[in-house]
Amino acid sequence: LVMTWTVGDCVWAPDPDRAFVAARVDAIAGDQVTLSLARPVVGSSTQSEPLIASAASLLSRHHVSAPVGEMDHLPELHVASVLSNVESLFHQEQPSHPRSGKCNAIYSSVGPVLIAMNPFADLPLYGSEWVEA
Repeated sequence: LVMTWTVGDCVWAPDPDRAFVAARVDAIAGDQVTLSLARPVVGSSTQSEPLIASAASLLSRHHVSAPVGEMDHLPELHVASVLSNVESLFHQEQPSHPRSGKCNAIYSSVGPVLIAMNPFADLPLYGSEWVEA
């Protein structure tokens, strides 16, 4: 699949520290794309403006307002969107009871694959209310 980028497109750009960072296309010259960061990046050395990347290394990025429990429901399913969703799930508060309407903070799935994260904290996840749900 060959993507054609235009100025203003939202993309995921490769990053040596965080795998991918959210960016916006500012200019295109052949295969080289000039990007600006969509938001400040914590934990990355990619802070200098502008970023330059090859067009082939970019992935499409749609705005997702909340983490998605079943990642098959993401607008696009690729490594950058999955990593971003996992990070969002990890940083959200664990629901106190199973029928709260919020997605579970440490369990997600992509098709038949279960993704489980270690929250490094005690969670109310294994009480009788959760086991009976």
